[in-house]
Amino acid sequence: MLGYFHIIIKVNIAARITREQNYINQARILSLDQYDSNTENNRDTASVDPPTIDLNLSKLVDQQGPNVGDTVTFRVLVTHNGPDGDTATNIKVTDPLPDGYTFVTSRTSQGTYNNVTGLWDIGSINAYQSANLEIDGIVLGSGKFTNIAVITGADQYDPNLGNNFDFASIVPLKTDLGITKTVDDEKVVYGDTSTFVLTVKNNGPDPASNILIEDVLPDELAFIDYRTDYGYVDNNYRWNIGALNVDSSATLSFRTETLVTPKDTIYNIGRIFRFDQTDEVDSNNADTTFVVIQRADLQVSKTVNNSTPVIDQTVVFTINLLNNGPVNATNVALSDP
Repeated sequence: MLGYFHIIIKVNIAARITREQNYINQARILSLDQYDSNTENNRDTASVDPPTIDLNLSKLVDQQGPNVGDTVTFRVLVTHNGPDGDTATNIKVTDPLPDGYTFVTSRTSQGTYNNVTGLWDIGSINAYQSANLEIDGIVLGSGKFTNIAVITGADQYDPNLGNNFDFASIVPLKTDLGITKTVDDEKVVYGDTSTFVLTVKNNGPDPASNILIEDVLPDELAFIDYRTDYGYVDNNYRWNIGALNVDSSATLSFRTETLVTPKDTIYNIGRIFRFDQTDEVDSNNADTTFVVIQRADLQVSKTVNNSTPVIDQTVVFTINLLNNGPVNATNVALSDP
């Protein structure tokens, strides 16, 4: 008859740690047919103390007010704040670039970043160590500009989830540039000199930079010279203003000579060709002036006092020149050999 035996029960328990605490597992004898003379040893416990971590994520961007077309860099830093001796493993961060940017490239101190899914697979970080990620993107004219990064995975329990995410955002610079154009006299004749004036104003809300104005002269106007208080006119007759503060204006005046043309009206357009910022209003980005060619209608008639003269008789030819308008004729020359 067997008087003593012992049983070993091996149990593998898989549990997801959901909070910071010691986990105690108790076993006890519930019943038996015989009398147990010592009930003090009918139960026992064992406990586990799972490791915990405190991961901290911070995020920033190198420019908060860039221009459309600029490249900005987002930087993500994940730091393991301890406690001592606990290594954080299988760390994953989700950081997709929003649609207000075009992805350029990324750099990591460790792990890999997938710009399509936005997943940064870091791996492990020892206590009091960090890993960083940099993402470069080109700023677009529209879309979402807030970039959010979140720690989405780790093997260990993190009781402080409040520092597991961060965001950074930009506000692209915007402004409203307006252009106006005038001419000193809309009525011209061949050879006249006209003075055109272009005025560009920055209506805000942000300063404007890299401003270029285009004013292509028609073939009927010949460029003479220009004057400006801002920038310069290049060889392509484009006005390079440069920068213009809010509520500031720049003026360009240039002179032209009217050439011979069959046209009655000559149009000339000045327009804003480019600037770095997003344009708030595009309806004032061009202006048109014109000059009207003034023509005189000269009518010549010729008569003779005697259409049937005899030999040695004097005859008188009379030439009549009439200006039918609508404008005065100047520098008129008549040939009658």
